[in-house]
Amino acid sequence: TKAEMANENHQIVVADLEKELAEVQSMIEAYEEDNQESQEIELQDTQMQEYNTLKESASQQTTSLRQTLTKIKRQQQSDEEALEQTQQKRTDLESRQVQLNEQKG
Repeated sequence: TKAEMANENHQIVVADLEKELAEVQSMIEAYEEDNQESQEIELQDTQMQEYNTLKESASQQTTSLRQTLTKIKRQQQSDEEALEQTQQKRTDLESRQVQLNEQKG
C-alpha cells in the first residue's frame, strides 16, 4: 500500500539523515579535538611566556637581593671591625685607668 511505501521511504530518509548526523557529529568531534589541541598548544605557549616572564623577574629580584646581601655583608664586616677597634680602645683605656690608679695610690 501507499502508506507502507511512504513509511519505508520515510525510514530510508530517517536512516540517511541519522547517518549524515553521525558523520557531522564525528566531524564536529574531530574539529573540537583539533581545536582543543590548538588551544592546549596556545595555552602552553601562554604558559611558556608567563614562565619566561616570571623567570626573568625572579632573576632580576635575585640579582637585586644578591647585591643587597653583598652590601649588608660589607657593612656588617665594617661594623665588626669598628666594634673590635672600639673594644680594643676600651681595653686600652681600662688598662690605662688601672695604671693611673696604681700610680695615684
